[in-house]
Amino acid sequence: MTVDQLFETDPFALTWAPSTRDVYRTFCDRLMRDGPLSIKIGKGGLSFSKPTPIGLVFICHFNAVPRSGEERLGFADFRKDVLHNRLDLDLVLQNMQHALGPESPIKIGKIWCSMHFPLTRAPEIADIFAEHLIAKVD
Repeated sequence: MTVDQLFETDPFALTWAPSTRDVYRTFCDRLMRDGPLSIKIGKGGLSFSKPTPIGLVFICHFNAVPRSGEERLGFADFRKDVLHNRLDLDLVLQNMQHALGPESPIKIGKIWCSMHFPLTRAPEIADIFAEHLIAKVD
């Protein structure tokens, strides 16, 4: 199923405004530029997993509407516990933060690494996730 087909049939996606759907579609296109990912749509946005020889690996989550009243803000995160055995997370976090710049600090928790950013940066954020996470996970 294509992203467009998914967006046209999923009950959550059908509630999104056309502009929100466009942000999600662009994010998906940029994130999956080098290969398909498994996508799950939920109330909180999109979750992406990468197929590997040993099964799907959760890569990240993206929400184009994380808070009401802040329609211009996006949110993305990933789980350290899922990726720590597959990546040098200290290096990944350093490289991602450098790419994101100081205006979008990564908040590092016990399990989740997350960031808020202007939605205008969503395509760039997808590129950063593709380069620093997706391309590195086997």
